[in-house]
Amino acid sequence: MRDALQDTGFPQHPSVGHDPVRPERLHGSADPGRPVALHVRVVDSPGWREALLLRDWLRADADARAEYVARTRTAAGAATGDTAADRAAELQEPWSRTASERAESWAATSAWVPSLD
Repeated sequence: MRDALQDTGFPQHPSVGHDPVRPERLHGSADPGRPVALHVRVVDSPGWREALLLRDWLRADADARAEYVARTRTAAGAATGDTAADRAAELQEPWSRTASERAESWAATSAWVPSLD
């Protein structure tokens, strides 16, 4: 899949390698005018589960969704230059850590199960 993504203009991000605990690869856009952060995760891996959990939790919790939007906009506004994506992720990290815990609590009380829907 990596080669197919690279051949269609989504090269693998050089600073993000393969994580054996949370199998994931990050690809970007070859067009600097159209930034892309394309995360590729292995089905049934912890990273896959976490991505689906956060997606579903944010859909279900309007307050958490508003926090996420505000934090993402703040991070994006503070991130400039060649390492903008790295800087935005760094600024987002503290919120993401607590958000994961909150999402796990929501999952436990909502009978959530991972789904691609």
